[in-house]
Amino acid sequence: MGKKIATNDFKEPLCNIRVLHKDCAPEPGKYVGKKPEEFLNKFVKLKFPSPQGPEYMWVIVNAIGTQGTDLEGTLDNDPIYDVGFECGDYIGFDISEIVDIE
Repeated sequence: MGKKIATNDFKEPLCNIRVLHKDCAPEPGKYVGKKPEEFLNKFVKLKFPSPQGPEYMWVIVNAIGTQGTDLEGTLDNDPIYDVGFECGDYIGFDISEIVDIE
């Protein structure tokens, strides 16, 4: 008989759930100075605060905002914590908030 695979009650696959020590978590700001056009139609990772601690999730960038450094996109993850957003929600953010890019 094979090993039982762990499951969860969330829609997110277990392989996407990661716990990060606060000192090892990526910090925003490393993409400051890049042109907004470089992020269009790409996935960027943002830090979302919550009462349980920060959660890092992917957003697909759909448009450039009017301020020159702001972007608009759609959340592409199901949050585990209460971050005030759900998968598919519209997100407005600044380039300085990006912690990673795929």
